[in-house]
Amino acid sequence: MNIRSTRPAALLIAGILLGAGGMRWLAAEDEPVRRRVVLETDLADLPGQQAVLFDVVLAPGASTGRHFHHGQEIAFVIEGTGTLLMDGHEPLTMKAGDAVTVPPRMVHEGKNAGDAPLRLCAIQIVEKGKPLVVPVEEAPKK
Repeated sequence: MNIRSTRPAALLIAGILLGAGGMRWLAAEDEPVRRRVVLETDLADLPGQQAVLFDVVLAPGASTGRHFHHGQEIAFVIEGTGTLLMDGHEPLTMKAGDAVTVPPRMVHEGKNAGDAPLRLCAIQIVEKGKPLVVPVEEAPKK
């Protein structure tokens, strides 16, 4: 691995995480869930793969809905409190400073469990051309 080629990306991610920690996004109150692509880049050592960096904000009480990603997702909670529900796993309560990884194609849902916006930095490693978020239909109620 070429250390110099990863340094700019590492510095960018660190800057986003450090600079974002004190900010609150009022837009989260207008949109229940906001996903903004911050960076999209090809991965030199993984042909056909890309890394996508997201800024995700959930308004109080909001949910992402059940969904999955074709690639690995890594998320870091910048501020707020949330619950991650992954099929086949116990609910995971997360707060600022916590991180989690979600395997490819794992159906999951994030919920804001607090009174303030929940803000995450999320990175997906995914095959180019694949959808980044795939919604999953809810099972019919009996």
